[in-house]
Amino acid sequence: MTYKTITPAQFLAEARAWDIKRRAMRRAAFFASIFNTFMAAFALAFIALTCTTIAAPFVLAAAAFLGIHLR
Repeated sequence: MTYKTITPAQFLAEARAWDIKRRAMRRAAFFASIFNTFMAAFALAFIALTCTTIAAPFVLAAAAFLGIHLR
């Protein structure tokens, strides 16, 4: 196996390109984590609202059956 010798300028150019890619990936991961946090919060809120919507008629019917007046 042969190895190619590169000049210091080539090394610096490759290191700079690698660093730009690394920073872009870190930035993307940061914004993705913020997006995922908001999506998780909205998903939990949606689940809670869905459960409330489905359960509300049954809760009201049970309260009426037991004679509990909800105002």
